[in-house]
Amino acid sequence: MSIISRQVGSAPDGISLQTRVDDMEIQCYVVVGEPDLELVTGIVPPEDFESGADVHAAAVTSAAQAGEQVEEVLENVSPGDIAVFLCANPGAYQAALDALGVDAAPGARELN
Repeated sequence: MSIISRQVGSAPDGISLQTRVDDMEIQCYVVVGEPDLELVTGIVPPEDFESGADVHAAAVTSAAQAGEQVEEVLENVSPGDIAVFLCANPGAYQAALDALGVDAAPGARELN
């Protein structure tokens, strides 16, 4: 699976990404937060929910498990979908960004 992402914005305690998975584009939000689905409505803007895209949310519990947990979600997305990764700690956050192929441009990995 080929995964490349670039930052397109910020999110509460994280960032917003445009992600290319093989030949499809999706939107991702990667944040540090509790694995609580109620948080998703505060992360994903209302217009994204209203667009009709499916929203996939997953907990990233540790840096060691991040790659597997990210890929599990990405295997189930369709073009235009939205994926939200709720990372348990800054280490899991950084590992999730690695799994999503975020470049190392200055500021691309800073928590907002």
